[in-house]
Amino acid sequence: MFSQNDLNFIYYISEKMDKMKFYNSNNKVIVLLSMLTLLFFTACQSTANKREKQFTLSDLVNNEWQLTSLNNQVIPLTKNGPELTFSNDGKVVGFSGCNRFKGNFSLSKNTITISPLMMTRRFCATTAELEVAFTNMLETAYFTYGDKKELRLKNKQNQELAKFSKK
Repeated sequence: MFSQNDLNFIYYISEKMDKMKFYNSNNKVIVLLSMLTLLFFTACQSTANKREKQFTLSDLVNNEWQLTSLNNQVIPLTKNGPELTFSNDGKVVGFSGCNRFKGNFSLSKNTITISPLMMTRRFCATTAELEVAFTNMLETAYFTYGDKKELRLKNKQNQELAKFSKK
């Protein structure tokens, strides 16, 4: 959890406090616990940042992304499951489980905006519920992160909406 440099720093400060004789033992404990807490939260933050890698346009485009999770529910991988493809010209196309769709998107840092989608209008009773949830999610997605094999979308409240894997 803590690096060797972090522990060396704490040890160094502890020895300096002993030499200063300014701190009594209670103050020393409070200072050291405060430092450990600060280092712990800093370590957690840097780990979260590594996991939530900022997507670049080159990570996103020219790949087929297949839906694997929607609103924290696993979506079984099937031949005709919902999927997305983003292109360099700001277009997004895909399949929602029954209908094809297309629209525009923009990506700036980790913020994605997907325009209202144009869709075909076939009715498929078996996938209608999933299709509505999927297309609504796309229009509310705000943050994007992941790696070259996984794409995750979050809403403005930083709640995960969906996961996709590279097809």
